[in-house]
Parts: sequence; C-alpha cells; structure tokens
Amino acid sequence: MKKILLFEDDMLLAEMTKLNLELVGTYNIHIANTGKKSLERILTFSPDICLVDIMLPEKNGYEVVREMRLNHINIPVIFISALTAPEDALVAFELGCDDYIRKPFDIFELIARINVALRIYPEGKKIQPGKTNKNALVFKFPGVTFNFINNTIECDNIAYNLSPYESDIMRILVNNIGEIVSYDDLFLKTGREKTEKNRKSFYVILSNLRNKFNNLDCFTIITYRRKGIKMVV
Repeated sequence: MKKILLFEDDMLLAEMTKLNLELVGTYNIHIANTGKKSLERILTFSPDICLVDIMLPEKNGYEVVREMRLNHINIPVIFISALTAPEDALVAFELGCDDYIRKPFDIFELIARINVALRIYPEGKKIQPGKTNKNALVFKFPGVTFNFINNTIECDNIAYNLSPYESDIMRILVNNIGEIVSYDDLFLKTGREKTEKNRKSFYVILSNLRNKFNNLDCFTIITYRRKGIKMVV
C-alpha cells in the first residue's frame, strides 16, 4: 500500500480527497493542514509521494518543497493549487515538483497522475535526510538536532557538547547519513595531517564518540569491521 502525505489547509477538501483516494485506490493517506514542521512530518510518515497545496499557512507549499529538495528528500511531489497563472506552475517545476494540478480537480485525474509519478519511481525516490548541501551547519531531525555552529547535539531535550575534533567527525557522518564512510575517508576529510600520531588520535576520538552516544535512541553510530562507520537517525 502506497503512502501519501497530503498538505492541504482546507480540511473539508483534504478529508474528501483522502476518502476518495482510499475508496478508489490502495493508499494510506496522512493529512498535514500546515507547512510547519513539514520536514519532520515527512521523515516520520515516510511517504511514497507528497501532494502539496501552495497556499498553506505558516510555511507555503513552495517553501515545503524547497526544504525537501535542499535536504535531498527526493520523493515525488505533485502540487495541487488554485493558482492558475503559468508562472506559478513554472516556479513549482523549477523547485523540482513532478506534476502540477489546478483546483478544482477530478479525483480520477489525480489518481492517474499519482500512478504515473509512482511508475516513474517504482521504488520511490530516496529519502536521505541530512545528506544535504555540504555547507549546512544545523541539521534537524525528529528528536535530535546537530548544531555545528555551537558544536552541540540536542537529543531528548538534553544538549551534549562536542570538542572541535568530535564536531568535525560528526558533521561528516551527518552529511552521509545512511552510508558507510570508510575510516580512511573519515580521517582524511577531517583535514588533519596524515601522521601516525594524528591517525591514532582519530581512532581515540572515534571510540569516545561511540561510547558517549551508544545508549541514545535519537541516532545510532554503527561500526563495520574493516569497512567503516555509518550513522542512522
């Protein structure tokens, strides 16, 4: 069953759309009536596709999709909007949407467009939160915030301080969430001189990090013998 996240502030329209989609198709629909905390909603629900109204309160649909794409959340997006000007659709496609439907819409046309988007991406585009632009300094996920401005990790409302070296290592892992980073790559990307002393210091810091955060539920650091290390949020 495919999961759809519907961003729509008109609750009557949202509920009718949800009902019709569930009656006609095999979908699991979740409604968000505001664009606020859109990234958290997406990460929590893990939809296969998002349907996004543009005129949302607190954060409009353009901002929602812009935030998704900046964070490499590349699941299909269909804008559904009452805005009819060609430039509105142009902005939507420039942001990386997959389709644009104008209100009022026919439910069968919507289903057809959803199915087309899902056929193009049969396994869904990948959700890779945190694998963002490499200049990002703050990464927010449900339950945990990595702040590389002040070198802290906030998990379950508790702030953990990082040394500058720990912060360098954690930032590399956060930028590659879900992927194994080899020990050599991780060491080299910290920018330290390639000396035996620095390499030993690197492994000590790495061990300390695992011990420090081993019991937290907000994220996990997984060690792969002879391969490298991976962070999972």
